[in-house]
Amino acid sequence: MIERAEDVSRMLDVKYHFLLPRLEDVGGPIDLLQWTAVLRSASALEAYRKRFGNAIRVDRLVEILLFDPTFPALGALRDRALGNLHPAYFG
Repeated sequence: MIERAEDVSRMLDVKYHFLLPRLEDVGGPIDLLQWTAVLRSASALEAYRKRFGNAIRVDRLVEILLFDPTFPALGALRDRALGNLHPAYFG
């Protein structure tokens, strides 16, 4: 579970900081192709397309990868991890 959260966050970080170095390319065909690859790498492309269709939008991509409770997103993984901690750790 933790490894999956790390993998997804690393993919987002690499895409954002390294794969598209020129600001003028944001939103262009290469950018959207790379975001599609991020979804595919996170095993989320099919879930994204079922929910939002084929048009890739970064705000929707972030929503499904980070916040969608039906997808093993970072938020859901965080909540499960916290739920597995012993209550004594919280004071």
